[in-house]
Amino acid sequence: MEVANVHAGILRIAVTTLFLIALGSAPAMSQKQHDPRGSDTEIKIGNIMPYSGAFAEYGAIGRAEAAYFQMLNDRVCRRFSNG
Repeated sequence: MEVANVHAGILRIAVTTLFLIALGSAPAMSQKQHDPRGSDTEIKIGNIMPYSGAFAEYGAIGRAEAAYFQMLNDRVCRRFSNG
């Protein structure tokens, strides 16, 4: 009977300790973390394409995607810079 009380007390202390650790680490985990090259105002989009080697002909898809997104960026920059 006394052993069960000791185990229950140890379990209660362990659960309380884990809860307090989790509660204390929540603010640290909620802070913003950015890639050094990123910011709150931009989104970087990249791709992985075979630009050389046996499948280099599929690299045209990646170049087309890059050109499309560059076109979109140019249009948006012009729209917002003109007022």
